[in-house]
Amino acid sequence: MVGPGTPRPPRAFTRAWLVGGGLATLLFTWLLAAGKWSLMTAETQANFYDVQARSLLHLHWDVPLEVLNIEAFVIHGKAFMYFGPFPALLRLPIVAATDRFDGRLTQLSMLIAFVVALAALRTLAWRARWLTVGDRPVGRGEAWATGALAGVLGGGSVLLFLANRPYVYDEAIMWGIALALAAYDQLIAYVLAPTRRRLVLVTLLVAGAFLTRGSIGLGPVVALMLVAVMSAGGALRARDRAGLPGVAALGAAALVPIILYSYVNYAKFGTLLSIPTDKQFQVTVDPHRREVLRANGGKLFRLAFVPTTLLQYARPDALDVHRLLPWISFPSHRARVIGDARFDTLDRASSVPASMPAVALLAAVGIVTVVRPRRGRRLAVFRGPMLGAATGGFLMLTIAYVAHRYLGDVFPFLALAAVVGLPVLVMWMGDRSRRTRQAGAAVLGALVIASVCINVALGVWAQRAFSGNDRLVGPFVRLQREVDGRWFGGSTGGITRGELGSPASEGTIRVVGNCDGTYWSDGARWYAVERTNRTGYYRLRVRFPKRRAGTVEPLATSGPPNVRSILAVEYRGGDRVRFAYGSVRATLRWYRGPTVRVDLHRAHLVELLLDPRAHQARIVVDGHDVLEPFYVVAGDEPLTLGRARPEDPVEARFSGSLTNLPAGKPFCRGLARRGQLPNAVGQAMPAVYPAVRP
Repeated sequence: MVGPGTPRPPRAFTRAWLVGGGLATLLFTWLLAAGKWSLMTAETQANFYDVQARSLLHLHWDVPLEVLNIEAFVIHGKAFMYFGPFPALLRLPIVAATDRFDGRLTQLSMLIAFVVALAALRTLAWRARWLTVGDRPVGRGEAWATGALAGVLGGGSVLLFLANRPYVYDEAIMWGIALALAAYDQLIAYVLAPTRRRLVLVTLLVAGAFLTRGSIGLGPVVALMLVAVMSAGGALRARDRAGLPGVAALGAAALVPIILYSYVNYAKFGTLLSIPTDKQFQVTVDPHRREVLRANGGKLFRLAFVPTTLLQYARPDALDVHRLLPWISFPSHRARVIGDARFDTLDRASSVPASMPAVALLAAVGIVTVVRPRRGRRLAVFRGPMLGAATGGFLMLTIAYVAHRYLGDVFPFLALAAVVGLPVLVMWMGDRSRRTRQAGAAVLGALVIASVCINVALGVWAQRAFSGNDRLVGPFVRLQREVDGRWFGGSTGGITRGELGSPASEGTIRVVGNCDGTYWSDGARWYAVERTNRTGYYRLRVRFPKRRAGTVEPLATSGPPNVRSILAVEYRGGDRVRFAYGSVRATLRWYRGPTVRVDLHRAHLVELLLDPRAHQARIVVDGHDVLEPFYVVAGDEPLTLGRARPEDPVEARFSGSLTNLPAGKPFCRGLARRGQLPNAVGQAMPAVYPAVRP
C-alpha cells in the first residue's frame, strides 16, 4: 500500500516514474555541481544553516552578525536569521560531531530535498491516477506519459532551476517545496483513510514546511485547516458525536504548526507572526532599502505589488532567443511596474507559461477537472491541498521582489494540479482516434522537451552569467564565443576596447589595456572573463605556517596609509584559519570569511583578487571561495604581496612561502588573432596596478 485507502502502484508505473525521475535527478545534480566533481563545495551564503545549528546546540537562536551580514535582523544587539530552522535541525548530528563540513552541506541538502519532492510527487501522481481511472492496467502509452511527467516536474520546471546556485535562499525554497508536497500527499492519504499515525505524520510535515519557508508552508497549514473545518461541518450536519474527537484532533493538528512558528518567531523577533523589516541590518547600510520601506509604509509585503508580479509570472512572452549558447535566455525586459508600488528588486524572471509550458498545460487540465462538480467528485480530496497551495503561492505575489526563483512558491500548486491533469488527459486521449492520440502525444512530448531545454538554459544563465561569480562567468563567456566562432563564424558584436567605466549593456565585452583584463557586463556590473596582475589578479603557490592562534598575517596590501586594502589570513589554532579583507578609510573595518582548514604540509593554490575596476576583493583556495566580499577597494597604488606597512593592523610579513604564478590571457589574444577586437592590440593603457612591489 502507498498509504491507507490507496493500492500499491504497479511495476509499470513505478518503473516509468523512476526512469523519468532518474533522468531529472541527473540533470539536477549536474547543474548543482556547476561542472565540479563534488557536491560539498563551499559557497557564499551557504553556511547560514550550519551556523544556526551550532547556535541551537548551545541553546540560543542568535548567530554571529558577520555571517549573516545584510540578512541579519538585529534585535537588542543580537543577530537573528529570518530563514526557518528546519534545514538547520537536519544538520544538528553533523554539526555536533565536527565543523569540517560547515558551509559545504548545502548541495547535498538540496539534492536530498529534490529526491524527497520527487518521491512525494510519485505517490501524489499515483493517488490522482487511481482516483481517476481506478485499477485499470497501465498501458505502454500511459507509462511513457508517466515517465514524462516525472521528468518534466523535476527537470522541466523551477525545481531544476533552483539547482543553479547552492545557497541559503534556494535551499529554503527546495525544502519548503519537498516538505509541502509530502504534507499534501499524507493529508490526502489521511482524508481517504484516517488513522492516528497518519495525522501525526501530517502534523510533523506541515510544521516542517512552515518552519522552512513561511509562504510555501502556509499552504499545508491552510489545507489542514480546511480539512478540519470540513470535517467539523460534516459531523455537525450528520449530528455525529462519535466523530467529534476526530474533528478535535484535526483542529489541534492544524494549531501545532502555527504555535511552533509563533514560538520561533517570538524567540527571535519578539513578534508572533510578522518580521520587523526595519530591524534588518541591510536597512542600516543600504539607502535604497530605506527608501523602499519609506515609500511602502515600512512594509515589504503589500497587495499593491500583486498586479506587477502577477503580470510578470503569467505573461507568455517572458523568454528571449539568443545567438549565443545556450540560445534561450531570460527576457531582456524586466517586470513592468503597474501603479505606484515601489519595488526593492526587479530581477531577471521568466514566467510559468513561458518557462514551464508542459507543467502549465497539465495544471490547467487538472484545475478544470478538480473544480468541476461532477468530473472532480472523486478527485475532491485534492481541492483542499490545491486551495492551500494557491494561498501560499499568492503570498509570494505580495512581496516587493521579482525573481525567477520565486516561481518555486507556486510550484506545489502547479504540481498538484499537473498530477491530476495527466491521467485525465490520458483518459481523454484514449477515447479519441489514433491520429488524434498521435498528435496529442507529439504536442505533449514537444512541450516536455521544450520545458527541459528552457529550464536547463535558464539555470545555466543564472549560474554561469548572473550569479556574481567571476570564476563561472569567465569560462562561460569563453565557451559562448568559442562555440559561436566554430559554428556561426564568430562576431565582433559587443566587443569593445578601453577602460571599464559604468557597466555597458548586457553581453558587452570590454578589453582593458594590452589584454590586461577582459570583462563582461550583465547590464549592472562588470565581471572578469580574464585577468592579469595588472588588473589585480594573482595566482599564488602558498604554504601556510603554523602560527599562534589570533595571529594575522598579510597576503597582499594596497593603497596609501589613509585608504588601505588588506587581504590577510588569521590563524585560529592548529590547521584552522580564516581569511579576511580589511578596508581602511576613516577607520578600519574587517570582513571575515568562515573558518576553514588548510594542509600545513603542502602548498595550496591561492587566488587573490583586488580589482578596483570591478570593486571586488576575493580569496580562493584550491578552487573554493573562502572570502568573497564585494566592496570598493583602493586603486592607485601597486599591489604588495606578503608584506604590510608599519601602521597596518597585521604582522609585517607573511611567514610562509608565497610564489607568484603567471596568469595567462589566451582568450583576449584569441580575439585579437581572429580580428574580433575593434582595434589591434597596441601599447598598454595605464594600469591601476602597474607592478608588483618586491
